[in-house]
Amino acid sequence: MLLPEILELIAPHLDIQSRLACLHVNRLWYSVFMPWLWHTISGDDENPWRRLFKPANYRGHRRGYHHVCCHGNSGNKDKKKDDDDCEPDDLRAFRLEQLKKHGQFIRNASIYDSWSVGLLLQTKTVTQLRSLVFYGYCHLEHTGLSAETLTELVDDDDVPVHLFMKKDDNRVALIRACWQLIVNNPNLTSIRFMSTTTQSMSSFYRPVSNDISSNNDTNGDTGGSGGGDNSNGLHLMPTDYLINVISNLPKLSHLRLMPSLSEWLLPALASSLLPTIRSYVYSSSDTSPLNNLMPSPSPCTTLETLQILPPIRVGHIRSIMSAFPALKSLEMYFCKADAADPPLLPHNPVTPGKTTLSSMDLIVHIGLEKIKFSEVHDLLRARIQFPNLKTFGGIGEIIDLRQLLLVLRSFPILEHLETMALKGQDSLRDSRLPIEKEPDWVHLKTLILGANLPRPRTMTRILAKMPNLVRLELKSITLDTLVHLSTAETCRHLEHVRFNIPQPHYKETNRLFVNCPNLKSIQGLGIAVLAEDVIAEPQWTCLGLQKLHCEIHGVPRLSQDQEKLWEEMHMDNADNNNINNINKSDGNMRQIAEQRQRSLSVQRQLCQQLARLTDLRYLNVGFPLRRYRQYGSSVVISTRLPSGGHENVRWHGRPVPDTLSFSLDSGLDELATLQRLNTFGFKAVNHQIGEDEVQWMARHWRHLEIMYGLDAHRNGVLCDEKADALGERLRELVPGVKLSVFRYQDSFD
Repeated sequence: MLLPEILELIAPHLDIQSRLACLHVNRLWYSVFMPWLWHTISGDDENPWRRLFKPANYRGHRRGYHHVCCHGNSGNKDKKKDDDDCEPDDLRAFRLEQLKKHGQFIRNASIYDSWSVGLLLQTKTVTQLRSLVFYGYCHLEHTGLSAETLTELVDDDDVPVHLFMKKDDNRVALIRACWQLIVNNPNLTSIRFMSTTTQSMSSFYRPVSNDISSNNDTNGDTGGSGGGDNSNGLHLMPTDYLINVISNLPKLSHLRLMPSLSEWLLPALASSLLPTIRSYVYSSSDTSPLNNLMPSPSPCTTLETLQILPPIRVGHIRSIMSAFPALKSLEMYFCKADAADPPLLPHNPVTPGKTTLSSMDLIVHIGLEKIKFSEVHDLLRARIQFPNLKTFGGIGEIIDLRQLLLVLRSFPILEHLETMALKGQDSLRDSRLPIEKEPDWVHLKTLILGANLPRPRTMTRILAKMPNLVRLELKSITLDTLVHLSTAETCRHLEHVRFNIPQPHYKETNRLFVNCPNLKSIQGLGIAVLAEDVIAEPQWTCLGLQKLHCEIHGVPRLSQDQEKLWEEMHMDNADNNNINNINKSDGNMRQIAEQRQRSLSVQRQLCQQLARLTDLRYLNVGFPLRRYRQYGSSVVISTRLPSGGHENVRWHGRPVPDTLSFSLDSGLDELATLQRLNTFGFKAVNHQIGEDEVQWMARHWRHLEIMYGLDAHRNGVLCDEKADALGERLRELVPGVKLSVFRYQDSFD
């Protein structure tokens, strides 16, 4: 493989700053990386495109464009120049020159204001876009571009002005410029008008009828303020225009329009008038078009992904499933109660002459594989079968265990189930359900259950029917459930585990590491092991572990007074590090030396266990701040004892006792095998990290990006000068490293 081909493979994976640096290597690298530098551009406030797309006097989206040029003396300082004169001509010419020279390389563009739209249109070279996104506050006020300037850039044959409500409106100039940019790029595969732009970019007039197949007469009334001048003889409706434009984009597959346009095009999708669209976002708050979605003689067989943003009714779900038989992914947020909905409960009697969902025909949709919907009870009662559904997420709550079993029965090959809450934890009848008679849910690989879990023994019975779980996330976990998970038969397939443990279960947690060979990630609050268990029991088998958050308790350490005595003795005689050199008559110091030697030995064995996890990217043995209860300036730490009890330690910057020190003497050098480590956390651990340890980390952990534990500030006040000095030293050795206050974000709280 030649060098240019290798560089072409590398370039897509670099960020903008790296690509910019590669331009300065030589001419060959310049020719390879220059197109990739311009491949994706954005008009937001991020470098380097901010300087290219924003006028010199721009100070942010929300604050608008501030005219810093003034006329005359201070008495006229509030007088503004015209919009088109607020920037030097040479700077504006430089922007146009750069875009004209490199516009052919742009494939993805994110538009945040009309200034960006105007620049891209003025160059006339931006014609190879693949993705186009309109974000932000797209207003013309104080943007340096007038409505007349934008209008001159638009061809009336491409975007007829008579389609809009007001020809002289600034919004019309902007929306016409946006659609001109779309027309200029026939290779587009994705168009998105995001929500923040919809209020300022809905200027198409609404036709009298939403019938997409009819060309209504536009010579007279057009409904309210719509219409415009049709003296040119055109009889084109906005819906027809949109369909024509989109049909001329043969590669377009993903589409999200403004709300007023979104509702017009949905019937067109159902009628197979837009066969290239594979993904569509319905953003209109008007759900009436969903009532008219009926299977046509030639139903849509191309739409695979549909997202519905407004709340819908149960009947709409049936209409969607009937109109789009090839749909594979459906995302809805929630249902709203409506008088038009018939009674939903299956036990309600069918009233003569009145249609209920229980009397409707059963719909079998064989294409849907993924659904995200918060109201599981409405979906279950809509009389729709999804025999091939594999992913069900976004569920707000499952009301009880019976409904959970109903979900698992209704979707026999379900692989992913996620709900924010599973209620009914105090129901005795749930514990009597014959779960053992249910067939094993062998296809289920991911189970995510939020708050209010069932009774412990009931939860254990449920997990026993899921032998092939790969990912398990629980709001909280009890001893019975943890014991079940820690058995070799149950956890042999587990790769990702996340749960919160209200009470410590050291041995059972350690057995997870011993009996789960495929484990790659374990995280949560309260996950803890004892040092003696890690050393005495069989070694951990999860050698592929990549993310580990686990507290290590019970490490034998010297007390604070013993540490001071040892330091004083060490300062007097450096040879006293050797236990044999201590005077035999000094029994107290000899006892301290023996205890220190034992502590260093235990810590080194623990580090050796961690060193076997060579794939670790994330290692955190610290204590999250949310477990601290604050009283004024002090902190009370709830720490676990080996006996299973708790001890509250008032902390004035004092670390948690009996934890790892992470000094070079105690085995930090054993962790040199963790060459992929990018996050290291030891918050509130009684560490002894100093200058030598920081230099060692910088030398051996070359991918280190984040460190928790050296943050020396509380609410902007310097509280730990030593930690602050070590943090500054680490920043010097590892540029770009972040010293963050640990806030655990992977928990359910």
